[in-house]
Amino acid sequence: MQALPSAHCLTHMLTLTQAVQTNWTARRAAAQAMQAAREAQASAGVERERLRWRIAELESWRPNRGMGPLNEEHNRLGRAGTDGRCPGGHQPPGG
Repeated sequence: MQALPSAHCLTHMLTLTQAVQTNWTARRAAAQAMQAAREAQASAGVERERLRWRIAELESWRPNRGMGPLNEEHNRLGRAGTDGRCPGGHQPPGG
């Protein structure tokens, strides 16, 4: 017949059991946090690609694109008359 464990031994076993339970709970919480972080990272990657696509789409709509000569002419005409002259350097009638 085997002897029953002593009170000291039972206390030690209870302490170890509680430590294992605490560590297991912490490990499970860490694993859940890691999974949530991975999901957030994947979601951020999808969002980043969506925003890149939208930026590229908006860039294609930029009004300045390929309109350099037109913009230069517009700016030149916008400045015309500020020195009292007509576009082309002619004097306005009566001026």
